This record gives sequence, structure tokens and C-alpha cells, in this order.
Amino acid sequence: RNWAPGGSVNRGLLADMLAAPDLQQVHIANLLQLCAERGFAGVELDYRGVTAEEKDAYSGFVGALAQALHAQNLRLNIVLDPPAASGAAPDTGGYDWPALGAAADVVKVRFPADPAAYTGGGEAERLLAWAKSQVPRAKLRMLVSSLSAEASGDSVAYIPLEQALAPFGPVRALQDVSGVQPGSQLEFGLDSRVLSVTPLDGDTTYRLEVQAEDGQTRTVWLGTAASLAAKLRWAADYRLGGVAVEDLLHPGNAQRVLDALVSYRDATPVPSAPLTVDWSVDDGSQVLAQESKPLTEPTYRWVVL
Repeated sequence: RNWAPGGSVNRGLLADMLAAPDLQQVHIANLLQLCAERGFAGVELDYRGVTAEEKDAYSGFVGALAQALHAQNLRLNIVLDPPAASGAAPDTGGYDWPALGAAADVVKVRFPADPAAYTGGGEAERLLAWAKSQVPRAKLRMLVSSLSAEASGDSVAYIPLEQALAPFGPVRALQDVSGVQPGSQLEFGLDSRVLSVTPLDGDTTYRLEVQAEDGQTRTVWLGTAASLAAKLRWAADYRLGGVAVEDLLHPGNAQRVLDALVSYRDATPVPSAPLTVDWSVDDGSQVLAQESKPLTEPTYRWVVL
């Protein structure tokens, strides 16, 4: 790849390589040597920023790399961003999808982070319908993340669930509790920077509008096993060659995300339940009261014993 997570794309290095056939051959030779030394099964290319003027050069380089790898019984994967919307036809920039799909063994396509994109007739379905017309579906892979996501402007960052939930804040009393009597009713809530909570996909995940510490409003989508399963169902429905899930072993995943992959493999549903805020009152030695409330209503009333 020619980019670093959270960093910029190194366009210059890529442009230099595509403009010089001798550098392309050196690059291919180095990749073959790396595979041989490390015992790799192949190469995955994730080169970003190819311009429309470089389309033929990039396709030619990928074709030559694929030929060299296949001669050594090695594989080639290509990672592609979805095309930009441009009038009636998708704009693929410098990426010739049919040519790249013909050369590569696997084409991974980044799919949206927003769970709302996976409703019927939504962005994900439109992308799938178009992609299978460009690349054989047996080679296509949906590339998604199992983590939660935060959108700021045009950029999306995948974040741990704990970070996604952090804006709900700590518990606070909603009234004076300096002196209370038995039988008094106390109300508690969260010292929250969450402006709104919108259930999605039958309450299996949520979209949060959050006021960030810099004062800007950001959108957060909570990653759950059920929301991941909902994405992967599209791959099954379109009979793609498979799926690729990034961050699957990250400690910031919600519980049971691996169950979503099992359900995709076995074509079985993933049991799901709405996310809740679980309240508990104890006196240091025993639990006095417990109650679960919807994430959309994170308040709790307790009668003092």
C-alpha cells in the first residue's frame, strides 16, 4: 500500500513507478523475492490515488504482476474503493475494474460504514449490483470492519466500542441527593454529550449524534454482531466469493462478532437483542435494585429504601 492509517497517500512514489516500466519490473521482482523469503501465499495491492491518466499504466502493471505471481503459484488480491458518483455513470478514476478483475484472484471492495446503507435499495445494494457487472462475483469480496465507526466531515474512522460509547459519560444525579429520606424517589441519568440516539435495523444497532470535545457534531455508528451480520447477508444474497472483515480480532469489538461470521458461513440467523443501559444499586454488600433501560432512554428512578 502507499498510505498509512490516519495519514496521507504517497502519490508521488506511485506516480514515479507507474511512469517508468523499468521501475515496475524492479517492484515486481522485489515482491516475488519477498514472497519467497517470507513464505507468503501472494500479494495484496491497496494502492490509492491512481489518476484517470494513469489507468492504463496501472492496469498494465497489475496484469504483469499477476502473471509473474501466477507463474510461481502465488495469488494476487486487489483492494478498491467504491466509485464516486458522477452523473449517470460511476466514476472509477484510474481503476479499470474489468481489467483489474480479470488479472486478480480476489477483488476486495470497501463498503460503507453506515448501517443505513444496507437497507433494501440502499447504497450497499446499488454498489453490489454495479460491482458484479464489472468483476466476476466469485472474485468479489465485501470488505467491511467489525468495529464501530465515527464520521467527521467526509472522513470515517473505525473506533473501539468503548470509545464509541464514551460520550454517554458517567452517571449523575438529576436532583439534589445531599439529604434523602426513606421513600424518596431519586432520578439518575448520564452526563452525556450524545445529542440523539436513533435505532437502526430493528434496534440491533444505533446512530449517535455526538458533540465532540472540540464542539463539532459527529456521527457515530455502534458496531454490533447483529449489524455486522446484516452487512454480510448481502454478500450471501449476491452469492459473492466471500467476505473480508477488518479488525475482527481487535479488543474493541462488541461481544459475539465472531458469531456473525459463523452465521454467514452456515447461513443461519444471529440472535440479537436491543442494546440497553443496565442500572444497579448496591450498598457495598448486596444488590438492592436492578433495571435495564433502552439506550434511547438512559435514565433510572429509584425509591430509597
